[in-house]
Amino acid sequence: GKYIDLLVQMPHSWYYKLPLASHKSDEPVKCLELSKDYYKEGQSLTQLKLEQKKFSFATACRLIGPSSLKHRLDEILLSGNQQSISEITLLIDQSVEQQYKVDGNVSLTYGEPYFSIAVPISRKAVNLTNQVAPFKRIVAIDQGEAGLAYAVFNLEDANNPKAEPVTAGTIRIPSIRRLIGTVNTFRKKNSTTQKFSQRFDSTMFNLRENVAGDVCGSIVGLMQRFNAFPVLEKDVSGLESGSNQLKLVYKAVNSKFLLSDVDMQNAARGSWWFNPSKYCYWEINLLREVGPNQKVAKKDLEIHGDKKYRRLKIYPGIGVRAAGTSQICSCCCRNVFSILKQLQIENPKQKFHINSLGEVTLAGEVIKLYHHPDNKTKVPNLKGKRSYNAIKERAPWTEPERERDVDFASLRKLIKMNLRRAPKSQLSKDTSQSRYYCVFKNCAWHNQEHHADVNAAINIGRRFLSEVILAPEEKDNL
Repeated sequence: GKYIDLLVQMPHSWYYKLPLASHKSDEPVKCLELSKDYYKEGQSLTQLKLEQKKFSFATACRLIGPSSLKHRLDEILLSGNQQSISEITLLIDQSVEQQYKVDGNVSLTYGEPYFSIAVPISRKAVNLTNQVAPFKRIVAIDQGEAGLAYAVFNLEDANNPKAEPVTAGTIRIPSIRRLIGTVNTFRKKNSTTQKFSQRFDSTMFNLRENVAGDVCGSIVGLMQRFNAFPVLEKDVSGLESGSNQLKLVYKAVNSKFLLSDVDMQNAARGSWWFNPSKYCYWEINLLREVGPNQKVAKKDLEIHGDKKYRRLKIYPGIGVRAAGTSQICSCCCRNVFSILKQLQIENPKQKFHINSLGEVTLAGEVIKLYHHPDNKTKVPNLKGKRSYNAIKERAPWTEPERERDVDFASLRKLIKMNLRRAPKSQLSKDTSQSRYYCVFKNCAWHNQEHHADVNAAINIGRRFLSEVILAPEEKDNL
């Protein structure tokens, strides 16, 4: 047992003893035999013994395949009390080519047999349910069309709707763009010949599974990097391209981090996190406000002021309603579309005047709109009088929108065009709506370029923080 660490680190191969007779001419091979003996709980489930027995190549076969799979076997040596091997199954595949001749005879040609083994590995799961999760931060995540945007907040910022993030950024996931590109061409291709037992083409399903795996890996990486639990959008909407496929991807991602109404998805999530409990949750030292339509047992309710709260459970993520988070400016915390919606309720036929400076007054707030520029415009102060297209950039929005009266529909269209724009560089791989520009004239972000997904992630984090407060015992520790 004391040499196990050395054996794992030394170059080695794994063999499987076949239950077949050997030939005398076969060369023998010496190896350490691993036998599994079941003992009482708390004792080792594996036992090493050195065998001087000579195995022939006919009875001992070397395992080949990805090193990641063989590493699972090495882990059993290191943690035998947590993992064990069940009954191994030998699988033999052999192709048979059938040829029907004109005279009515049928000839069969047998291919070379292919041997493989199925090694079921059982892990002893550790039940962490009802234990307090050791997270110190939250990482709010906006799921976009090119990857993820995140914003990290401290738990001490609970009940602060204007909290500033510790850090924020983006993670580009190339497989998302490849999925969108495949969606655009997949339906145009002729259907491939399918196996008679295959009832549907699984190409898109496999692509979605790969993308979901990449996204989940990125989220887990953020959790580990910042010691934070994720705050995700409950329903992803407003995607510019590949919306149907991306919605399915993000729905699969959310099933790994959020509580589901489907018991089978909760069981799959528990298996993914190695938690065998029914709902697979951890408690956090936060209290979340209970909505008027939510049903909560009296024993779980806590009254603070005039509001009702209950202990927050994470799965290990938490979902928030993300409607409008991409429209709110995280600098001035205003949403121009909310103002416009309220004005339309009060007077649906109201007209708005755009003055010569491109300014419009909405309920006492002044917004300034700009005219879409032409990229063929010459770049000022540049030798050679080249256009913005020549230097692979997009022209800046500097010319005010022309003076006129507009209705609600026209004004909403102009605001959308000004609010979300394409990146400055034409070589950027971001989408055509990946930049956010605040339209309020007195905002520090007015007509200043910021990443739209990062802006949304900050608003998602603030929305969650506005719904929670620190538990009393957590306040005492601070």
